[in-house]
Amino acid sequence: LTVPIKKLNLDLAAWPMMIVRPTADGALDVELSAESYLAFVHLTSDRADLIFSDNFFDLPAGDRRTLRITGATPVAPADIVVRCWNGR
Repeated sequence: LTVPIKKLNLDLAAWPMMIVRPTADGALDVELSAESYLAFVHLTSDRADLIFSDNFFDLPAGDRRTLRITGATPVAPADIVVRCWNGR
């Protein structure tokens, strides 16, 4: 980027669409997609044992990204929250 992130013209109402699929081994596959550009998409959790296959990325309009979330015990959809800078 050639401008500071705070100067980007972000759609403040934009939010990732999320489809969550539990796996047989207790993990979650999370598919994120965007209708408009999303900056610094990331997943958070209160669970310290979770491992995210990817985190903190930009998601261009029309793109999809699938992440795998694993933990010491099975991961539930309620264990994760998706956020992005658009809706700071």
